Amino acid sequence: LDESLLIYYCADEYTAFTDSIKGLAQLEERLFRKADIVIVTSRPLLESKQNLNKNIFLIPHGVDVKHFRQAIEPDLKMPDEIARIPRPIIGFHGLLADWIDFDLIRTIAINIPNASLVLIGKAANDTYDEIESLRLLPNVYILGRKAYSELPSYCKAFDVAINPFKLNQLTLAANPLKVREYLAAGKCVVSTNIPAVTELKYCYTANTHDEFIDLILKVLELRPDPLEISETVANDDWSTRVDTLRSIVSSVISGNTNPGIESQD
Repeated sequence: LDESLLIYYCADEYTAFTDSIKGLAQLEERLFRKADIVIVTSRPLLESKQNLNKNIFLIPHGVDVKHFRQAIEPDLKMPDEIARIPRPIIGFHGLLADWIDFDLIRTIAINIPNASLVLIGKAANDTYDEIESLRLLPNVYILGRKAYSELPSYCKAFDVAINPFKLNQLTLAANPLKVREYLAAGKCVVSTNIPAVTELKYCYTANTHDEFIDLILKVLELRPDPLEISETVANDDWSTRVDTLRSIVSSVISGNTNPGIESQD
């Protein structure tokens, strides 16, 4: 393209996706080495790729704090389909793909029968059987994909939010967007032990299914201030991330090839 600058934004361990194309690893390595700047979104990605480019920087995913903080506003109306679901609600929003631990979701629903487990998001084609199996459980509600503009009004109904990722090469390198979105909405989060979320306040990580269930039960007993939760990611908005990227680009262009700029985890 006769570009003056090439920046590779690497947000996942793409070769670990189940539908990854043959030869992707070689293509990506060539891109890593050719790029003037590489941005990665998690520390595991930084550690595994840093030998491929001298100008590699960590910028974790951001969050639209203002958008999701609407969930805290008293006058925001919840959609009828979730407002009528019995509380407490254990909530999830995101793509229901093969990196989701459906066995964990099933175990949560069975072992916390007095809570409703609400899943919001598009289901990938290869998860059809898993989704249909979950539909048989009386306290599981699968609401389908919702517009981004509607997510705060659905999050408002959550009493606890979950990030039930399997632990594998793909997810261990991930920086789940939804976790910061939950926090911005004023919700405590229970997640599997993904490195990128372990240091986030009000995000509790579990190593086993039993630990996950215990943490959900403990969080349901907590009554933290939603605004206090939201404030923990107030500096993680996308404009801050863009400012960091702008500083990196400026430093590299000016010849400072190792500016030591890294946004906070």
